[in-house]
Amino acid sequence: MNRTTKSLLWIGGITAGVLAGVALVKNRDKFSSENEKMTKWLSDLKKTLEDKSRKMVDSGSKAIQNGTKAFQKA
Repeated sequence: MNRTTKSLLWIGGITAGVLAGVALVKNRDKFSSENEKMTKWLSDLKKTLEDKSRKMVDSGSKAIQNGTKAFQKA
């Protein structure tokens, strides 16, 4: 890539960022309710993942204990 192309891409990226920022600021009220929904959804997802990981650790521990007992009996 030559210098002119790189410069144009850089300027285009800056311009796109500025326009996106303006759009976000202009529509800030619309995004606040969506932000609350997203926060609630992420909280629910976190709780679900914590429960599932806890169950996986518990079942893994039980499997290890059962395997150890079976090995000791053999």
